[in-house]
Amino acid sequence: PLLTITLVIMAFGLATIYSATVYASNRAFAQFVNLGVGLMVMWLIAQLPPQKLMRFAVPLYIAGIILLLLVFVFGIKINGARRWLSIGITRIQPSEILKIATPLMLAWYFHKYEAVLRMRHYAIAGLLLLIPFALIAKQPDLGTAILVGAAGFYVIFFAGLPWKVIIG
Repeated sequence: PLLTITLVIMAFGLATIYSATVYASNRAFAQFVNLGVGLMVMWLIAQLPPQKLMRFAVPLYIAGIILLLLVFVFGIKINGARRWLSIGITRIQPSEILKIATPLMLAWYFHKYEAVLRMRHYAIAGLLLLIPFALIAKQPDLGTAILVGAAGFYVIFFAGLPWKVIIG
């Protein structure tokens, strides 16, 4: 069902691009190629067992935080926002890495302490979430910061954060 929903959304997106760029059909074809590459990467990652993905959690999170910090020193400023790092032939936006790395890191953390979860573990998880959230919001990129914050919050919530803490 998830693949079907994804394919339907992709088809609508392609149809929209094609209808908006009737005279520039190469734009729609380029998007089609990008979607195909994305589907292949998605399929390859889906073949990995979750335990293998967990091994990447800490290094990916640390690398993402370091890259976010480097943005403040070496980042390229475009339209008033300093969000990109130039790596020779292209630019990268480290906040995109944290969209995956933050929830993965929190899942790894809760998996590690699942037998002995206490309120301090939720507080540490909140700090692990707050660091990338604050660094991304400072760029400023509030949309991505909210997305990273929401993804991380859901991991903390599903790890068993009590309702009285959430409501409070």
